[in-house]
Amino acid sequence: MTSPTTLFLEPPLDSKSTSFFMDQFVVAPETGQNVGWFEFLPELLSHAEPSSALDIAFRGCSYLALANRQDHETLRYAALNLYGQALRSTNEELKSPETATSDTTFAAILLLCLFGHINGDLRMQIGAHALGMYKLLELRARTGVHSAHTLSLTRHFFALMHLENNKKLLASPAAAGGGGEAVSGEASQAAASDLFARMGMLWPISAALLTQMHMWMNSDDSTKDISALLPLLENVRKLEKQVQLAIQGLDPIWYYTTIPAREANPKSKWNETFRKALVYHDSWIMSMWHAYRVTRISLHTTMVASYDMILDTGDSDMINLFDEELEELKTQSLSIIDTMNEDICTSIPWILGQVEEGGGQNPSASLPKASRASLSIVGLKTVVNGRYTRQHHSDQARNALWDIAYRFGIKGAL
Repeated sequence: MTSPTTLFLEPPLDSKSTSFFMDQFVVAPETGQNVGWFEFLPELLSHAEPSSALDIAFRGCSYLALANRQDHETLRYAALNLYGQALRSTNEELKSPETATSDTTFAAILLLCLFGHINGDLRMQIGAHALGMYKLLELRARTGVHSAHTLSLTRHFFALMHLENNKKLLASPAAAGGGGEAVSGEASQAAASDLFARMGMLWPISAALLTQMHMWMNSDDSTKDISALLPLLENVRKLEKQVQLAIQGLDPIWYYTTIPAREANPKSKWNETFRKALVYHDSWIMSMWHAYRVTRISLHTTMVASYDMILDTGDSDMINLFDEELEELKTQSLSIIDTMNEDICTSIPWILGQVEEGGGQNPSASLPKASRASLSIVGLKTVVNGRYTRQHHSDQARNALWDIAYRFGIKGAL
């Protein structure tokens, strides 16, 4: 029996839909940049079988995009038919250990999310695929999957999860730059879309570097060469600047409170599924912001320890290698540590959902258990009397960063 797709689509229309989709949704990275938009598709499609989930999902998205542009109902019907085929093919690929963690399967699910976005259906975009995608990210990490497309695929997933939020971000106070000048819409959109990928890469790199520093500082003093500390310290300082810049202009509280449909009625099966996706999503967002704080605390704590070691040598040549006085650099780092400490401690009541209602403090389940669990991920159990105990920074942060790296599916990027 002839399928609806071959029955209604003539080759010229098929080619036109492909060209239209590539023009609208595939953006190659600019020269010297590593950020594009679905830039991995051409290469992955060139190796995909016509019956693969990726190829079918791509054709479905192409048909739907052109159908929306031309108000073509027959083309829309064909697109929906392909969406169903792509779902079935994806489920089959997920059953096989060889294909479940492949880039092509991951990209196919990304296109299924994009199909929902093109169709204006938030359930298709987030609710239907988010939980599975998070688990797939974790599976890819546990099995050590890494390729040239790992970072880009991860970035695109989080960008799709936040596509609606990114639009709202343009109108938020956080979109304004220093001096009261507004950041351009394009720049703000790019920052929001790429946030998770940038931070996701910086966390495991931070963990690896902190581990190196920890091993050096705990080595036998008789064999320790202080000059070997300098390149490690320089890398720590550079990395700290990258971590700081990664979230510049973004407000975590605003970003969290604009998650769409937070108060969705869970009575229906659709809303229950959708809400579960958002609940799981919440814990990732809170983990992200707290891991950012702990990362900066850890790096600056390591910097302070390094400055002390160098000062203890009394070697003027080594001390004078720095542009600023080491005591001043040490003071700056301690100030940043205290600021991050206060930020963590003052945000704990909000994180736990303890909000003022009617003038009193009443615990509220505004964040579910999944989000509360993120507190242990970033080592907040070391809070004592309202202060973050410095002695635990290095170990707690290193463990937290490795955990985040696994959860983001990019352990192999190290």
